[in-house]
Amino acid sequence: MLLKDVSQRSEVNVIAATRFWLDIPRIFWDADLDKVAQLFIREIEKGIEGTGIRANIIKVGSNNRVEDGLTLPAEIVLRVAARTGNHTSVPTTTHMSAPGSTGDLQVEVF
Repeated sequence: MLLKDVSQRSEVNVIAATRFWLDIPRIFWDADLDKVAQLFIREIEKGIEGTGIRANIIKVGSNNRVEDGLTLPAEIVLRVAARTGNHTSVPTTTHMSAPGSTGDLQVEVF
């Protein structure tokens, strides 16, 4: 509700994100990716945690270097974001390790 309050008081449109960052809870490691994507989709279509505030961007990131490859959690995060974006048409923003060329790995997954 803090974002809603700040937005209303400042008259600035705040865009909320649905996201995982770098790592995800282990419970999702073996989960069906479509089911995990439903968590993001719900936050986009219905709202975040019952607030009615809907996310309008998907935020993910990974910092692995190319020689290390992507970790399983990092790949899951990217795949869930891609499935969510395909379903909702909401844009995705990501960050990565530029010196490690992680962006190339992200593109492969997306």
